Order: sequence, then C-alpha cells, then structure tokens
Amino acid sequence: MTEKASSTSIRESILHPGRSREYIKKEFGSKAFEKGPRGREGKVKMEYWPKAKAKAKASGNLSLYRAINEGEILAKKAMERARG
Repeated sequence: MTEKASSTSIRESILHPGRSREYIKKEFGSKAFEKGPRGREGKVKMEYWPKAKAKAKASGNLSLYRAINEGEILAKKAMERARG
C-alpha cells in the first residue's frame, strides 16, 4: 500500500471527519489555525491540540476526547512524513 493510500484509509476510518477542527474553532477561534492558501484557515497549530484535549476530557465527553486525540496523532504523523 502506498503512503498516499494508507493516509487516505486512515482518514476514512474517522467516523466524523472535521469534528475536532470544528470544536477547536469554537473554543479557541481562528488564532488556533495557521494561515492557509488564499487567506483561509490552514492546519491546526500543534500547541492547541493538548489544550483542546484537556478541555474535552474535563467536559466528560469521551467521544470528543478520542476524536481530538486521533486528530493530534494524525497531525504528528503528517509532520513526521513531511520532514522525510
């Protein structure tokens, strides 16, 4: 399986894609995102993943906590892949 196919299958395995991004945007606003192409929001800044994870765990919503944890893991893997 190629690297692109494996990353696609990981993303498809997430039940609600974008859920963690929506939560982070709601809690922290646009300051939690890097600037993307054409002035749009890009990736979530790495410093906001642990903050969002702690807030979700404190709220008692374990499903959201797992989704954010999964998003953090995927973000770290993407950074490692980009470095080579």
